[in-house]
Amino acid sequence: MAKTWGFYSKDKAMTFDASGFRITNNVNSFVVDPSSKTMLSLSNSQGKIFYVDDTGELHIKGNGKALDISANSTISNMTTKIDNNTEDISAEILRATTAESSLSSRITQNSNSITLEASKVNKITESIEDIDSDINTINSSMSTISESVASMKLPAASCGVSARDSLRSSLVCCAASCGELNPLWD
Repeated sequence: MAKTWGFYSKDKAMTFDASGFRITNNVNSFVVDPSSKTMLSLSNSQGKIFYVDDTGELHIKGNGKALDISANSTISNMTTKIDNNTEDISAEILRATTAESSLSSRITQNSNSITLEASKVNKITESIEDIDSDINTINSSMSTISESVASMKLPAASCGVSARDSLRSSLVCCAASCGELNPLWD
C-alpha cells in the first residue's frame, strides 16, 4: 500500500486522508484531525464555534440559548454552587443595605446635632455681641460722667483733699467749718 492515500472531492471541499477528515464550503467547516491540538471542530467565517481539544475539553463559543447541558454532572455541581453563592450574595447585599441604612440614619442624627449646636453657638455669639454693645454704652456713659465731674467747680475741702478726689459711691464734699463729709445735695 502507498504511504500517501486519501479521498478528495474534485473542488477539495471534502478530504479524507492521514491528516483527518475535512468538509468545507469556504465559509463553514467541519474538521476531524486526531494529530492536532484541536481534534474536532466546527467553525464559521468568524472562527471556531465548537471544538474538542486534545485534553478532552469541550469549547463552545456563542450564546448557548439552545444548549441542553442538564445531564452534565460537572455543570450541575456548578449550578448548585452558583445557587448557594447567590444565597450568600443576597444575604451579603441585605447586610450591606442594612448597614448603609443604619449609617445613613446616624449621619442624619449627627447632622441634626451639629445643626442644633451651631444654632446654640449663634445664640451665644449674639449674646456676646449684645453684651459688648452694652459695655460700649456703659463706657460711653462713664466717659460722659467723667467729663462732667472734671468740669465741676466744687469748693476745696478743709482737709486738703479736693471734692473731685473724694468721689466714691456718692458725691460728697468736706465742709470747711465742721470738717464733716456732707452730701452735695443737702
